[in-house]
Amino acid sequence: MKLIKVLTGLVSSLFLSTYAIAGYIPVGVQTDVQATTFDTWGWTACYQKVENTADYTTISQISSRCNGGYTLMGLYDIANQSYAILAAGESNVVFNQTPGVFGSYLVDGFNISNGVNWYLYDNPTSVYGGWGFFSPDSTVRPIHCDYQDQGNVNKYSMCLHMRDIDGAGDGDSSDDYYNDVYTYFNAGQMTSAGTNFEIRLFTQDITTNDVPEPFSIALVLFGLLGLRFTTKSK
Repeated sequence: MKLIKVLTGLVSSLFLSTYAIAGYIPVGVQTDVQATTFDTWGWTACYQKVENTADYTTISQISSRCNGGYTLMGLYDIANQSYAILAAGESNVVFNQTPGVFGSYLVDGFNISNGVNWYLYDNPTSVYGGWGFFSPDSTVRPIHCDYQDQGNVNKYSMCLHMRDIDGAGDGDSSDDYYNDVYTYFNAGQMTSAGTNFEIRLFTQDITTNDVPEPFSIALVLFGLLGLRFTTKSK
C-alpha cells in the first residue's frame, strides 16, 4: 500500500510539473480562456497595450519582438481575467503580408496555420487596413477592418484596425501601426472592444504540444491500480 501511494504521488508530481512547464499551442480559434489556464501554456509575452490607447509601435517592430516560431494573438478581458478570443499560428504566416486586391473578400482556405486563417492587409489606396485571424467556414473583408459575415454562427475572428504611420497608403504593412480592435466575432456575434480589454501578443518556439495526453496518463493509473490488486492478492 505504501508503495502504491509513493508511486501515485510521483506520477501526480511528474504530470503537474510537466504541465506547468510544457509548451502548448492551441489549435483553431479559442474563446473565453481563463488566465489561470493560459498561464500554464508556456508562452512568452512580446507585446501588449490597453485597447483604445495611443501607441505607434509598427508591425515590423512587433514582429521583431515576437520572434519565436509561433505567435499568439489575443484579446484579454481585464475585468474577467480571461481571454475573450485568441489564436496561435506560425509567425511567418501571422506576419505575412496578404497579397491581392484589397477590397476583395478573403474566404476559408486563405493563409492557414494551425487551423486558423490569417491576414495582414494594407490598403495601397488608403491609410487603413486590417490584421487578424478568422475561423474556417467564414469570410472576412479587411478593407477597413472586418465586419463581414455577421450572423454566421461558425465565425470566430479578431481584427486589429491598422493605419499607415506616414499616411501614404503605400501597401506596405511593415510601417503600419494599429490603434484598436475594430471587431471580434464569437459565434457570428460582432463586438467592439473598449478600455477594459488589452491586446496581447505572445511568442513560443516549440513545434509540438508536449502536455501529456489523457490516454497516456490513464495507462499509468491503470497500471498502478493493477499493481495494487496484485499486492493485495499476495
